[in-house]
Amino acid sequence: MEQTQTNRVVETSQGLKKDSHFFFGEGGTLVRFVIIVVDIIMSINLLIDMNISCDGYLRLWVIGALLLSFFLFSFIERIQRHLKENKGFFSEVVLMLICFLWTFFGTIQINKSGACQKNAPNLFWTVFTLVTIIWCSIIGLILSLMIITIGSFFIVRSKLTKI
Repeated sequence: MEQTQTNRVVETSQGLKKDSHFFFGEGGTLVRFVIIVVDIIMSINLLIDMNISCDGYLRLWVIGALLLSFFLFSFIERIQRHLKENKGFFSEVVLMLICFLWTFFGTIQINKSGACQKNAPNLFWTVFTLVTIIWCSIIGLILSLMIITIGSFFIVRSKLTKI
């Protein structure tokens, strides 16, 4: 009985590992595909509006976002293989901070570049859409974490009052 339960646990964890590998494992297939599609869209819109004068640094933001995505794309796979766990965590936190600051920089550039909306609409709306999606994702994740934390408090509290 104990042996079969152990086998079930191993089989279940291997099944979960296969399922999660598609999304997240070693820079998962779905995540890579989304990154590549977004990079292609950014590159096309950058090339379309390359020669148009714009008062903001939106071109710089797109180029920086492309460089960050390529760097992070290759970094995701290698960090756990080459670095120890504590160094890997520090590197990921630094990269997360850089990406957060780059998003903040993009937000400032959107607000400063009013003429770009008319002169270089592809570039402007690409940056605007990406920055908005990133901020909405961050806010959504924070709200989800708060709801889970507060919700679990009430669930545990209701179980304690029944006992």
